[in-house]
Amino acid sequence: MSESRPEKKDWITCEELLAASDYQATRDTLRAMLSCCESWEPDTCIMGNVRSKDAAKALRAVLLAAVRPSDDPWLPFDTAPQDGTRILTLHNEVAVTSYRVQRDDCEMWVFGRTMVAVDVNPKHRPSHWMPHPPLRAAGGEG
Repeated sequence: MSESRPEKKDWITCEELLAASDYQATRDTLRAMLSCCESWEPDTCIMGNVRSKDAAKALRAVLLAAVRPSDDPWLPFDTAPQDGTRILTLHNEVAVTSYRVQRDDCEMWVFGRTMVAVDVNPKHRPSHWMPHPPLRAAGGEG
């Protein structure tokens, strides 16, 4: 009788990633890959028909699953979307609506009504972010 072998798979689940013995190195590698994906034009095909923005979105989801405690909605700022998506950011215990402005020469963000190059002015870099709650229509219920 032949021995049964475990099924080989070419992917791992988030749970398996978190259980990996070299988790920090894995997370650092994923962050480097995310940074690389975000440096390309969003619609550039980087792996077959996979666009860089889709790869970045998938990598960000894996990183968020790895670092997000289930009871804390605030996430580390280095995992924030870089594509102009409106989010809430936290800086000095104040939350404001924010989004990244696409620029090649600096990391420019809009925080409320203020535009800041956070790589030039690191004291303005938020500590955390969370998805922006849905906006209600004017005069709507809720």
